[in-house]
Amino acid sequence: MLPEARQRAYQQWMTWISQAAVPAGTGDFEINHTYPDTVAIEVTVPRYAVRSGDYLYFQLPMPVTAPLPAATDTRIYPLMVAEPSDRIRHWTITLPENTTVQSAPEDIAWTGPADLGDITIETATTRDDGGPAVLEVTQTIRLSPAVIPAEDYPALLELNRRLSRPAQWRVLLNLKTATAD
Repeated sequence: MLPEARQRAYQQWMTWISQAAVPAGTGDFEINHTYPDTVAIEVTVPRYAVRSGDYLYFQLPMPVTAPLPAATDTRIYPLMVAEPSDRIRHWTITLPENTTVQSAPEDIAWTGPADLGDITIETATTRDDGGPAVLEVTQTIRLSPAVIPAEDYPALLELNRRLSRPAQWRVLLNLKTATAD
């Protein structure tokens, strides 16, 4: 990839995360072409959250909200999922001081019918000794080609609905206020 095209791709990915994103780390992205391909990008976004009273909130950028081809409410014939999908989205957010996580993406562990595969979302908050709290959210999608019977279609539809709810990807932080002794 030419350096100009590489820089353009990096800037495009940064703006997908936030218009205010600035390069962090090396100021570049890393592509690993061994199976499965991975792309890693690191950015810093100052003042990414919106403040409302004693709360801060923000949406995680670019989650996969419709991993399955479930477009209509009902299905008469089986559904063929022809393409495999092996994706991992991982967000690491360093939280501001004096905040606690009030609401974060819901953990999901879903196993599809007919050997379709599985989708998981895992959320964890950690704190190193004396350091800031870190919120980590991982979305893992591992799907194989399969033919899904029509009677199992509602489960696919429900999963897409859960993943496409804005609240699923919203993080709400509570600002701790200092108490007077």
